[in-house]
Amino acid sequence: DPVQFGGAIELTGYYLQGNMLTLSWRALETMSANYTVFVQALDDNNQLVGQGDAPPPLPTRYWQVSEQFLTQHKMTSNQPIAVGEYRVILGWYNTDDLTRLTTAFADNIFTLPVRLSVP
Repeated sequence: DPVQFGGAIELTGYYLQGNMLTLSWRALETMSANYTVFVQALDDNNQLVGQGDAPPPLPTRYWQVSEQFLTQHKMTSNQPIAVGEYRVILGWYNTDDLTRLTTAFADNIFTLPVRLSVP
């Protein structure tokens, strides 16, 4: 089932290649604010090892119902990411007040069913 954020955006697909994550989205309703996607790679201790926040190419307040968009996220870190497998979490936040769009998941975060693999 597609994952919804704030009842306004749904995740319709994803593609992870190396440290580049492409996400596909569909607008379910119009929004009055602009939101940015956050993407984080976490280790088994829930420590942040990489991050790739990015706004969509068209600000969300201009999205029309049923339009589809892609966002691209290069997961980077200030230090080299150790070899391993990492959980990838994502969500949307308001750039003005940092509030997250709600989901059916804890902390309004969705965990992708794929892992970031660092060889």
